[in-house]
Amino acid sequence: MKTLMIILFALLCITSSCDFNLGGGNKKSAYVSLDMTIYYENSAGENLLDTNTDGHYSQEDMEIYYEQNGEAIRVDDGYLLTGDSNGKQYLVLWPDTTQVSEITTTYLKLSEVDIDTIQADVEVKVGFTVVGNVWYNGELVVEEGEEFRIFTIVK
Repeated sequence: MKTLMIILFALLCITSSCDFNLGGGNKKSAYVSLDMTIYYENSAGENLLDTNTDGHYSQEDMEIYYEQNGEAIRVDDGYLLTGDSNGKQYLVLWPDTTQVSEITTTYLKLSEVDIDTIQADVEVKVGFTVVGNVWYNGELVVEEGEEFRIFTIVK
């Protein structure tokens, strides 16, 4: 019994001297989002991703390409069509994160005649990836440091 008490006391001393800091204290964590949310509208303000809008973009026609080593590589999982709580359809796009600390280029084929270019300043660091500035067809649409990358394109 005396040996058991000594072992328990030793375990108590060891565990009380450790700083486990499980989710508390001064340690901080951050959620880093990489996605871009894009709303498409015509000049009348109608949602071009809504199938009820004349001239809408169809998901069957959409394709995503990442530029890698000067070549456009088609990817099947670089975007998602979805809707917000008001039923407004939008496109969620993820940039190429395989390129380390440089501006990446994504080509978005919306239809047979409509291909757009999205460039993102992607910085890969130890343990996380950050997206800074975002350009849509050469126009800066999101600046580094903005909390969300949500923008509307009028076609």
